[in-house]
Amino acid sequence: MVRQDGTITYANDASTGLLGYSREELLEKNIADVESCQENHKYYRGDFDGQSVKLTSTFCRKNGSLINVEATLVVFTWNRQSLAYCLWRDITEYSYIENDLWESKEKLHAILELIGLGVALISPQMEVLMLNRQMRQWFPGLDLKKKPLCYRSFNTPPSDHMCDYCPTKLTLADGLIHEAVTKTPVNGKIINYRVVSSPIKDKKNKVIAAIEMVEDITKDQNAFDLLCESEEKYRTLVDNIPGAVYRCRYDKGLTMEFLSDAIMGIAGYPAADFVENQVRSYASIIHPQDQEMVDRVIAQALRSRTPFSIEYRILDATSEIRWVFQKGQGIFDADGNLLHLDGAVCDMTEQKKLGQEVRSIKQNMGLFYKAAQSREEEIAELKKTIHELQAKLREKN
Repeated sequence: MVRQDGTITYANDASTGLLGYSREELLEKNIADVESCQENHKYYRGDFDGQSVKLTSTFCRKNGSLINVEATLVVFTWNRQSLAYCLWRDITEYSYIENDLWESKEKLHAILELIGLGVALISPQMEVLMLNRQMRQWFPGLDLKKKPLCYRSFNTPPSDHMCDYCPTKLTLADGLIHEAVTKTPVNGKIINYRVVSSPIKDKKNKVIAAIEMVEDITKDQNAFDLLCESEEKYRTLVDNIPGAVYRCRYDKGLTMEFLSDAIMGIAGYPAADFVENQVRSYASIIHPQDQEMVDRVIAQALRSRTPFSIEYRILDATSEIRWVFQKGQGIFDADGNLLHLDGAVCDMTEQKKLGQEVRSIKQNMGLFYKAAQSREEEIAELKKTIHELQAKLREKN
């Protein structure tokens, strides 16, 4: 209880404990001795008779420490004296929390304004409630006081309905995080935004809004599309090459990093068996009698930094011998370190068989020629003998 002149006339145990004084000590004090805010002292003088006033102030405790206090004053007149009935509540910890919350809010605001991602707050009615700086730069001129609809505001020309791929409508419906890549029309062009939508829920776990994190990935998407197109062209090219295209490491197993599906028609094994030696290494199917020759030719080519060509035998999935022609070269980095071997392997079993048949025919023709030549010599010798006999007969006659 405080008189109009500021004298404290009554204090309960809670107030003495709050300020650290005994009751006797506190009753000798003036309110100005314990409350540091001079502006609040006017409320104790009786100018607000009959009114209830709530103040926030700083009080000084006996030990000199300061505390934040919420004071509720009710001023009334008793025995012609103006008295202020005071209720004090220590809100120091609450003030610290409030200050921390304010600082956190300011930090969050600064982060949202400075990050290169767009951030938008969307209501369950798809209204735009908040935009950070990046979103304001992408979509200038939006009047948030009018709560514009996002699907009209973020498309040029404005759309009359929600986008089919919109992740935010899914988040607002099920309260889960959703992600999508948009195809947003802007001034005749298509902009690709990656949108991650997260829910905001109340105490009852009801979704009350959604936060969109938006990233412009148009350049990345275009690069990805070009990469896919290039990969498709490359794959078409590889599929039409008469042989198996490969990239392998130069190690004992010639470990394949990439091997086209054409190897199936050559060796009878799927390409996946050889990639990273998942089932078998490529070196394991090279004929044992040709292994040393293959190793030697590749090693010589790598030392001289020249391409290599090899004909050798492999054992296919049925353990049959097949002839292959391998062409390749080492790929080196700028420092001269070997990265891998690139090349192709072709099946030449039929060519080998044809070659053997041709050689056999040539051999047989040679024998026939020699036999014919020998017969001609015999006939010539016989003709010579006949001529000699005819000459002798003519001499006798």
